[in-house]
Amino acid sequence: MDPIFSLIERTPAFAVLSSDIGGGRLGHAYLFAGDEVSAEAIMLLGAARALCPEGGCQKCATCRRILAGIHPDVLSFPEGGKYMAEGMEALIAEIYRRPTEGEKKFLLLKGADSMNLTCQNKFLKTLEEPPGDCHLFLGAAREDALLPTVRSRVRRLEIPPFSAEQLLPFARAVCRPEEAELFAALGQGSPSEVRKLAEGRGREL
Repeated sequence: MDPIFSLIERTPAFAVLSSDIGGGRLGHAYLFAGDEVSAEAIMLLGAARALCPEGGCQKCATCRRILAGIHPDVLSFPEGGKYMAEGMEALIAEIYRRPTEGEKKFLLLKGADSMNLTCQNKFLKTLEEPPGDCHLFLGAAREDALLPTVRSRVRRLEIPPFSAEQLLPFARAVCRPEEAELFAALGQGSPSEVRKLAEGRGREL
């Protein structure tokens, strides 16, 4: 199992999401407040939990495709790395398309806090009244960049910073062996920061 998924599975946020799914209470929209890597991981795990015949086994073909980002009913946005007004039209149109393989589909909005006000306002009405077979997962590191009207229409689940000890398995997976412990300590509780250090961005040692 990818260390980031093991880490996220043990968070209270995933426990709540999993309970909602297992109890038939999955809401139409969730906001995952946390760093980029953590938010994307919980969105993928949540979709797998909902669509997998075994409840998120991470081993079957459905789970493997979801976690690899290639399942037709689990779609990530934005395309091209940035939210644009014209791209929001495609996103909104996708929300209203029927699922391809099952009864549910998931749209994962990575870095939703990078949407400008025009994009957020375009998205707002759909967020208020999405079709029942489509669930929206938003990830945001900076919640205050989202309009209050957007925040009021989603269920917020927070992924707080991790300890250096918790981050160490993830650091070992993405860093050179001799760097793992140091970068886990320097990562400020964020898998995204550990990855940036591993990739050499912002490294000042």
